[in-house]
Order: sequence, then C-alpha cells, then structure tokens
Amino acid sequence: NMMRKKDVFTISIYEKYNFLNDDEIQKIISSMKPEDFMEHGSIQGNAKSTYRAHENNHFFLDNHKWLEEKITKELYIDGQKITDSWANIQGEGSTLTTHNHPNAVISGVIYLKCDEKSSNLYFRDPNSITGATHKITPQKGLMVMWPGWLLHGSGTEKNQSKDRIIISFNTFFDKKEK
Repeated sequence: NMMRKKDVFTISIYEKYNFLNDDEIQKIISSMKPEDFMEHGSIQGNAKSTYRAHENNHFFLDNHKWLEEKITKELYIDGQKITDSWANIQGEGSTLTTHNHPNAVISGVIYLKCDEKSSNLYFRDPNSITGATHKITPQKGLMVMWPGWLLHGSGTEKNQSKDRIIISFNTFFDKKEK
C-alpha cells in the first residue's frame, strides 16, 4: 500500500507580448501629468504612482477608454470588469515591495517604458516553504495578468533604469445583468 502524490493545483500567469505598439505607448505616456503622481507605500525610493491609498479614485484608464476595451478583450475570466487602474513611474534605486491585491480577481501590468536595467517582476510561489519565485523580465508593450491574490513585487532587486513606467489594473465580477 504505497503513498501516492497528487499535484492538484497550478497557477497560471498570462503574458501577451507587443500588446501595445510604440504609437499607443507614446500616446499614453504623453498624456501623463506630473501632478497626478505621488508617493505610494508599495514602491520604495525614487518612484511615484497615480494610485492614492486614501481615495477610491484609482482610474487611470478613465482617460484611455480605448485601452480599457483592449485589455477587457484579453481578460482570461469571463464577466470581469476593470475596477481600478493606475500608473507607476520608478527611477533608479526604487523597489516594488512584495504585495498582492486581495480584492481583485485578476491583476495585471502593462510595461510602457523599460530597458535591460529595469527591475524584474517576481511572483512568490504560495505552495513553497522556501519562498520560491517565478521571474518575468519587463519588455516594452508586454501585458501580464495573474490571480489578484498572488504575491508579487521586485523582491530584493532594485530598479536601475531611469524610467520604468507601467500601468496596472485590477478586475472584479461585473455586477450588471447580462
């Protein structure tokens, strides 16, 4: 009577390379206003975000409905609505602390500006006692989506690029009747 091992759950991360082209990226970046960015607890060091912890107004995509529609077409779970979105700009020496988005079904990021000196995105394996991670290397135009509860950040890695610019978003079940 032998002990059997069963691996029952896997975690999927979705990647879409070249999700945005250079013209689309430039259109978004040129719309960003410095006064919309402020410090945020999850990004340490030389970095700013349009996410405001004390307000419920985290809707960067309000000014980019075309992009919201484009993202929505790619969502891997039906019946989702983008509930919040924001932009982060990280400079040299900044880090993204490991965190998750517990009120989101899907979380995602789109890389608008990055280079080989940009910090990687690490996902922490929730089944690992050792804190094993999976690394995503940023690439301009790349969109990555994952379950909102999954821990992610830059780990101990510091961003070394001058401008690492991203848009992030969360989804939740759309309340409206179909």
